[in-house]
Amino acid sequence: MSAGLWPAGSGACPTNDVIPAQAGIHPEVFQRPRRASHLRMDSGLRRNDTERVESAVSTWLVHVMGKIYLVYIMANRKHGAIYTGVTGYPERRVWQHKNHVFKGSFTDRYDCHLLVWYEVHENVEAAILREKRIKDWHRPWKDRLIEAMNPDWRDLSKDLGL
Repeated sequence: MSAGLWPAGSGACPTNDVIPAQAGIHPEVFQRPRRASHLRMDSGLRRNDTERVESAVSTWLVHVMGKIYLVYIMANRKHGAIYTGVTGYPERRVWQHKNHVFKGSFTDRYDCHLLVWYEVHENVEAAILREKRIKDWHRPWKDRLIEAMNPDWRDLSKDLGL
């Protein structure tokens, strides 16, 4: 609240009742965050450079958020068989699909080795719910979802460094 809303010296301002250091909150929490000197405004990325932008965003998410959950779609070819899944370990899971680790699984039988779509979540419950909803969708809806991010159905795992 701004200082203008409370009469000076009236004791009505709630911040006069609790001193932050006594409440277990240190005064530095109330300071305006400083601009990180190592971050530059011009990253070299351009508006239509979607491959580099997606890769940069994914890398940034991993470094900033720590643990991430990925809802993803694997395919064997454009408009071919697709598999929707969720994982907390994207590198390992995509590697498992590409190397047919689980013999007889759907992705093994239909050779779904291309990561054609993904969505990042911080919360595992939200990721699982999103996966279940997508699995309930009609196939044309899933195709439109994929093509909104990846019109050529290329393998996005290379862009993510997976």
